[in-house]
Amino acid sequence: MFKRIIYFTFFLSLWLGGIAFRTVLIWAFSTTLITYGVLPLVYHFCPALQRHLVFLTFVNYPRSIDFSKPEKEGLPGTRNFYLDTEENVKVGVWHILPESLLSSMPVETTDRDAWFENSLSDHRPVILYLHGNTASRAVAHRIELYNVLRKMDYHVVAFDYRGYADSTPIPPNETGVVHDAKVVYRYVKERIGSSPFIVWGHSLGTGSPTLTTDTSNTAVGAVLEQDTDDGCHPLAFFSKKLMTAEQKYSTFDMELLAVYKAVRHFHHMLEGRRFVVQTDHQPLVHAFTKSVDAWSAWQQRTCQQ
Repeated sequence: MFKRIIYFTFFLSLWLGGIAFRTVLIWAFSTTLITYGVLPLVYHFCPALQRHLVFLTFVNYPRSIDFSKPEKEGLPGTRNFYLDTEENVKVGVWHILPESLLSSMPVETTDRDAWFENSLSDHRPVILYLHGNTASRAVAHRIELYNVLRKMDYHVVAFDYRGYADSTPIPPNETGVVHDAKVVYRYVKERIGSSPFIVWGHSLGTGSPTLTTDTSNTAVGAVLEQDTDDGCHPLAFFSKKLMTAEQKYSTFDMELLAVYKAVRHFHHMLEGRRFVVQTDHQPLVHAFTKSVDAWSAWQQRTCQQ
């Protein structure tokens, strides 16, 4: 409805500005026909265009990345290697060590690869990161996420699907990128032993994490979990003591504050993806189905932020 109002207002302003009414009608009809008729038909009957718009491999930034030297991108203690996913197809992979292992990493290149592979079975959690469309595993916001996870003492394995970055430059499709992910998954799974294993994705490679929040009279807390076939696996925990003024909030406002603080704390992991918020406060669930006009100014600001 809002878009229609803007659309109508724009053409009305053209007419009031002195442009002939017939010309305005022709422009309005033409743009409507192109937007809602021609473009959808072109998209529907052009698989190549669909593939380009879904995978966006042509959006490649930053350029001139040396993937063999991830330390130049702010990732010391990272191994770069390649896996053959099928004949004539390889994908570039990074294994990013937990922060606690950086000091024990060997310098010699002969033992380095074997040491990295053996470290995956050291009982620290291992995260296989599946990035979304556009760019590569070396884009700044993904590197920021790797560093957050490694500070939590996680191994991180990140790779680029076919058609991206330094992987084989062939047009990707759904079957191909899923196959690439399965090959990297099996590679990691065969080497981690009994270490916890979590598949973590954004956008194109997304999964749906769950953020469970709760509050007491003096503090708020949350746990971020990943849903798998074996149930929910905890990824990280959060708690924060409430200020004196916050302890006087109503139950509804305290539960809302718990969600707000938890989302802000885990924004590196939640930004740009769908996730589920669980709360034991039923009024908070119902509140999100009502008009925000019924909320106080503080409640509206908290939700918007």
